[in-house]
Amino acid sequence: MNEKELIERLIAGEERAFRYFIKIHKGKILNTCFKFLNNYEDAEDAAQETLIEIFKSISKFNQNSNLSTWTYRIAVNKSIDMIRTKKRRDKIAGFISIFSLEFKNHKQKLHSPDNPQKQIEKNENQELLNQALAKLPENQRIAITLIKLQDMTYKEAAEVMDVTV
Repeated sequence: MNEKELIERLIAGEERAFRYFIKIHKGKILNTCFKFLNNYEDAEDAAQETLIEIFKSISKFNQNSNLSTWTYRIAVNKSIDMIRTKKRRDKIAGFISIFSLEFKNHKQKLHSPDNPQKQIEKNENQELLNQALAKLPENQRIAITLIKLQDMTYKEAAEVMDVTV
């Protein structure tokens, strides 16, 4: 099914099309949210909110951009909204670690490192990266996350952020 046909079916409210959309995009949406929220449970919540928003507002989709660009924009916005809400509620400055302790432990159980020293260095480097990202202005943090961590092009990131390259 091509993108245009998928959009038409989504707008028509076809459940099968939405299931297909979820199958194709859920992993990317979850990954995008996780890169911003740094916590797997929060990323799952933001991804769910993103899918609900897409379902509710697909009829408003302006087909001047790609469906995936529009989807990323919603995922980024939902993630940022969640960060702002958490900051207000918890009064926490900056982001929490990109990989929460629980997620690290789960991942380490699945993929135990061959060299513990390399794993320690990787964790230290990740923490330094987290600290540096937290110091950046929001737009720069979003751009770097999309381009460097999501492997988007500058053009794609600009479209998601709704700014010029």
